[in-house]
Amino acid sequence: MPLIDVALSHQNIDLPEPGPALLREAQRLVSTLDNQPTGPPLGFVPCDYSQVAQALQTTVANRLATGNTFCEWGSGLGIVTMLASLFGLDACGIEIEPTLVTAARQLAASHQLPVSFVTGSYIPPTADALEVPAGEDFFWMATEADAAYETLDQDVADFAIVFAFPWPAEAPIIAQLFERHARYGALLLTYNHNGSVRLRRKVQRA
Repeated sequence: MPLIDVALSHQNIDLPEPGPALLREAQRLVSTLDNQPTGPPLGFVPCDYSQVAQALQTTVANRLATGNTFCEWGSGLGIVTMLASLFGLDACGIEIEPTLVTAARQLAASHQLPVSFVTGSYIPPTADALEVPAGEDFFWMATEADAAYETLDQDVADFAIVFAFPWPAEAPIIAQLFERHARYGALLLTYNHNGSVRLRRKVQRA
């Protein structure tokens, strides 16, 4: 069940309202988290939201997805989930840090955006053991007593597009998880630490 790359053309962002205000507030919130005495929550690193918005706009405008459903794995402040909703996607996010889920819900409500955020791990409770590189330990992989997908009343196979921002060592695990559980034709959009975005589709082996 390989993943194949899908080309993303570059185009100017035509961000619907309240997109510009949302991005400005996102930058303010990121700065607030960075300046906390304890620093930002564990694992929280913001992506380039404008660049991801461009990728989402291209994906939707060119009808690359096989459906309208979107899920952000590790949604943080929920900005990408909210951007997805601005482009007409039925969007939700899963985040393991409760304080970030609370902040995301408040931000979405302030902009009246129809998105959902749940606390938990985006690894399905029924998932087989993932092949983790030796010496690596990822806190978000804990799934004990997790009910994120049950709360959403959806599972990985229900989403046409999944977005994630993995650390370099996490990237193969994210791809592995998507290959095993996403439906055929689904798209995996990732933002990478080198500042690039990548879009891949799950296809059947020839």
